Amino acid sequence: MTFSRPARLREPRSSPNPTMCDGSIDRSVVSCAIGPLPRPANSPSNWSPTWAGQPSAPLGRGPFRPTMPPHATSRHLTPPHAAQPLLTPPHATSRHLTPPHATLWIIELGLTDAASFSSGIARHLHFRTMQATTLSAALSGPSVSFGRQTRPNRPNVTAMAGHGRFFVGGNWKCNGTTESVAKLVKDLNAGSVPSEVDVVIAPTFMHLETVKQTLTNTSYKLSAQNCWTGKGGAFTGEISAEMIKDMDIPWVILGHSERRSLCGETEEVVGTKIRYALEQGLKVIACIGETLEERESGEMFNVLDKQLIPIQNAVDDWSNVVIAYEPVWAIGTGVVATPEQADEAHAFVRKWLEEHIGQANAANLRILYGGSVNDGNCVELSKKPNVDGFLVGGASLNGETFVTICNAPKNAAQTA
Repeated sequence: MTFSRPARLREPRSSPNPTMCDGSIDRSVVSCAIGPLPRPANSPSNWSPTWAGQPSAPLGRGPFRPTMPPHATSRHLTPPHAAQPLLTPPHATSRHLTPPHATLWIIELGLTDAASFSSGIARHLHFRTMQATTLSAALSGPSVSFGRQTRPNRPNVTAMAGHGRFFVGGNWKCNGTTESVAKLVKDLNAGSVPSEVDVVIAPTFMHLETVKQTLTNTSYKLSAQNCWTGKGGAFTGEISAEMIKDMDIPWVILGHSERRSLCGETEEVVGTKIRYALEQGLKVIACIGETLEERESGEMFNVLDKQLIPIQNAVDDWSNVVIAYEPVWAIGTGVVATPEQADEAHAFVRKWLEEHIGQANAANLRILYGGSVNDGNCVELSKKPNVDGFLVGGASLNGETFVTICNAPKNAAQTA
């Protein structure tokens, strides 16, 4: 039995029933109250928890020495002015849990199965997580490997595909010359795209007008790659939403990880851009995604949660938005999330949206996968129930390859 993330020990809260999962949202990872630890079912009469240390030195600067009694309470574990202790899984390492120079208690519960955990410790833990669920359900799900970490599936993440049309976006990023764009547009015009697939391509700002004038295949719509947070003015180098709308460009990509990491765009900036673009009548491809470090440390779902909140606050009409999940570690690297990993992340986003914007909006909202999508993996990815389309990067610079990706749902149906 393993946990995927630590639970912070705090004093019991003043709740009429602190043992019930109430479904409320706590922005901390997990909060809980713990009393005397119970003996698990079918355990020997002399059973007691295994205490594996005390905060005698900063992490990595000395061994842990067992001193705490087996039936300590949170009051004993958290003396005044002490560092916040952590309840951690036996397999976890300190570098995954706390910042440098922090201290922690490591408690090995010694419980061997989900049933004993639920019947025993569940009476003493008050979980207030974003995905509140029974502890037995949390522990009984199959494990999914994320790099060096193995943890249970996120509770209550269900396969609930969007009901919208399949959507394929092509992000040309900072690529293209007059000659290469002319050839690319020629190949796109010659391609055949299923009528039930929405296709949007995003050239550079320099080439938007040229592509608009020469792209005769009506299967394609156009998108800008970014816009400013508000009305135009003295903002050198920026493009306003009004300019994009004036060019009759219907879509804009916002919140891409490259804008976040290279240009310092925060969640708040992304949210502001999304709201203003929507107010000017544009449709938005809103991007989210975690880094490899965040995934391996078990923070992936927390990161996605943090990125989704400003998007939720910015949107009134969800019919003008699609969400693009792009794991940063898979963008332009040739490394692709497995179809199962992509579907799990999409299912989490769908469940999050269901809880925050309602079932109808969540069911109809399209969630795209982006991250080294190409003509070799697009069919398998498109078969996943929560993958409603793609946001394609490098592969969109080849017209024939991009057309093949646009036909992924059709080809998937033929091979089913």
